[in-house]
This record gives sequence, structure tokens and C-alpha cells, in this order.
Amino acid sequence: MIYANASLQWLTDHETLFPHLVNQLADNGTLAVQMPDNWQEPSHTLMRQVASEMGLPDRGRQPLLPPAAWYDLAQPPGLRS
Repeated sequence: MIYANASLQWLTDHETLFPHLVNQLADNGTLAVQMPDNWQEPSHTLMRQVASEMGLPDRGRQPLLPPAAWYDLAQPPGLRS
């Protein structure tokens, strides 16, 4: 089992990362991932505003993929659409 809670959304190149993680699993292994898409929530908006006011560079992230894309990325190579 590979378990990641609220961490992978901050990494880049999910199209490479997720197939790599799936390939690390044992037969019948499980990839359990929770990725909140809360970038536009007030807490994160305020965090970016304060950073901007302090003159810090924008360290934004890429938008998350739609659910169907995550499903495809989590499939073993021979089953991907």
C-alpha cells in the first residue's frame, strides 16, 4: 500500500508520478490518495494575498486534473485508455 494524504497535490508532473507509484505496488497493492482541491478557499486565497504583500514570489500550483484522468493514471499500463 502507498498512502498519501493531502500531499501529492503540491508536486508537479502527476502524469508521470502516478503511473510510477502504481508500478511500485505489489500485486493487488493499493494506492490510497486524498488530494484536496482547496486552492480557491479563503484560507489559501488569504495566504497568497499575504505572501504577495510581503513581496514573496507566487508559488502557485497547476490545476488538478478531472476525476476521470486520475482514474486513468492509476491503472496498470496495459489498462490505461
